[in-house]
Amino acid sequence: MSPVIDKITDTSGKKVDVVKSWDAGDPRPRVMLTAAHCVTQKSGSVTEIAGLEVVSGNTNIAAVGKVVQQVEKIIPHPDYDDDTMANDIAILILSEAPNPVPDGANPRSIALPHPADVASYKSVTAAHSVMGWGTTENGFLSQFLMPVRVPYSDQAACKATYSGIGWDVHATSFCTGFVSGGFDSCQGDSGGVLFHRPTTGANSNQLAAPVLTGIVSWGRGCGLPGFAGVYADVAGQRAWIENEVIKSLN
Repeated sequence: MSPVIDKITDTSGKKVDVVKSWDAGDPRPRVMLTAAHCVTQKSGSVTEIAGLEVVSGNTNIAAVGKVVQQVEKIIPHPDYDDDTMANDIAILILSEAPNPVPDGANPRSIALPHPADVASYKSVTAAHSVMGWGTTENGFLSQFLMPVRVPYSDQAACKATYSGIGWDVHATSFCTGFVSGGFDSCQGDSGGVLFHRPTTGANSNQLAAPVLTGIVSWGRGCGLPGFAGVYADVAGQRAWIENEVIKSLN
């Protein structure tokens, strides 16, 4: 993701930094979101960043054309709880991407959801897409980026289903998936992207740029009937994300 940081004048006349926008499509991302459980240990310590890299710009893991950026800082949510999976989100601050990017590479940023977007995608009629290189139906990790479309779930039903086996879907998360199962994120997809492409207007078949709605967090199995996937809610963390990014990039 690529934030546009600007200065505004607050009510006291003081100049303060704000994130003016989160550009979608920018080929030089500096910020990445992932799941907190991907970058923290059971002890609560943060993963060592020495030698940690983020690779982007291609949908084929074996391809040559990729962008490699060093991870400069890991910021897990301060209230992440590995027992309840509450606030399962973390920020990675990356080194500058090369300019121009290597031949064959095509990295892209995605925008954070605006508060006005939330009602459109937190609806059982809304489709989301989840992507990853995780385990597929053949039981192996994928060489290619695999997308799948899943609907926003009835949240009360999702919570009730998980409650029936003694698990809780925390308020900082939400569910997506078919009641019948069959389509889902899986092991190896953790920390990946769930996104929604809103229409450009009422009764429109034209889709606007995608917005990042969730981060792959957890679930029971993969695509099991009745058990939707659970995702960290990005919209609910937007203020925290922007505050941390402003501190880190300025």
